[in-house]
Amino acid sequence: MENSQNLCGVGMSRHFISKRDLKKIRPRVESLHIDFTDITRLEVESRGRMTIYYFEKRPFFFEAERLIPTLFLLNAVNPNGKRVTVDDGAVPHIIKGSDIFIRGITEADPDIVTGDMVYVRNQKGTFIAVGVASEPSEKLLSNSTGTGIRTLHYLNDRIMREFV
Repeated sequence: MENSQNLCGVGMSRHFISKRDLKKIRPRVESLHIDFTDITRLEVESRGRMTIYYFEKRPFFFEAERLIPTLFLLNAVNPNGKRVTVDDGAVPHIIKGSDIFIRGITEADPDIVTGDMVYVRNQKGTFIAVGVASEPSEKLLSNSTGTGIRTLHYLNDRIMREFV
């Protein structure tokens, strides 16, 4: 790898995971409402306290304290649940890492509960962030004030900047 001091400034090595390890991770990814059936080979890389999983040289999800899908993965597979749409005015703030305010949310899947991982997309349907719902879907759509989603991963974060 050309740059062995990326992201965390720690040397790293990337290798393919075994089929057995792939089988272990598959249910965890599918529990995030992501169809993982077409993924047959993954590379893994440890970077300090973060583990990054790659498919075809793109980071598809990472694990710090929990497993988080990347925007590369979300835009490739279009998850079948836990989606939230925001208005165009919210997008510039979200892609810089801001949390998502309830007033900016225009649509939300009805089964979202507090603490769920949610996938934030713009009006055109492109995923721009991953976060954790601070409120259930009824409250996210209530047009009240306050933070609705705490952002975990967004378009201009370190993972995305390194690979775009």
